[in-house]
Amino acid sequence: MTKLRCILLLGFSVMVATSFWYLTDTTDTWQQELSLYISTPQSEVVASSVVAINVSKSRSDFLNHFGGKEWLLEGEGIVSDLGDGKFIFSLIYPQRILLIEAMQDAGLISVGSHEENMDAIRKSDQVVDVALIKLPKLIAFMDINDPSSVVEVQPNNLEKVFGKGYFLTRATIEKTSKAPTRGQLAYTLPWWKEYQKSGRHFDGEMHKLTFVHSTLPQILTTSAFAAGRK
Repeated sequence: MTKLRCILLLGFSVMVATSFWYLTDTTDTWQQELSLYISTPQSEVVASSVVAINVSKSRSDFLNHFGGKEWLLEGEGIVSDLGDGKFIFSLIYPQRILLIEAMQDAGLISVGSHEENMDAIRKSDQVVDVALIKLPKLIAFMDINDPSSVVEVQPNNLEKVFGKGYFLTRATIEKTSKAPTRGQLAYTLPWWKEYQKSGRHFDGEMHKLTFVHSTLPQILTTSAFAAGRK
């Protein structure tokens, strides 16, 4: 083998290795626990759920320009039993950025690059307050046996749905080693497994499209509350 062929082969090997490095993703994974503190006429109720976050990002800025980052979630939203047959539920989205935004709001990190945010998540060991307006959507069922009875609950006005003496006083989020929450929704909602299997919307229909004027039961499916392994 000539010296020139050796140089060309070495150059090709370096090019292949570099291309492979650029085409592979960097991945960060963590679990985060969101908690709601709710004052009721009887007592304070604290309810939590854990969601696992997996975010992949290509090392190539060129590829990121077209594909961006991929976020995968596993777990369920919160199920909070307020007593007297009253429950409040949270959707699972937009949990993927909730811890990052809460840390920014608390002044623990600045608004930075993806790499800076991930580094802050890795080092995070604090319980952080979440602004109530940034919580995932909260909902309730006027009849726990009827998914079409779903209504939105405003975090600053629980009394409108549940009556006098119900207040959401605080919400927190933290990184945790706990496993993602599973089974709370199926345990609480008798129709959950049927709707999860069929993919029906909460009005009982199979909608291919939803529109701006669609009602909440027409929009929601079980995938709004749970993600990942079933």
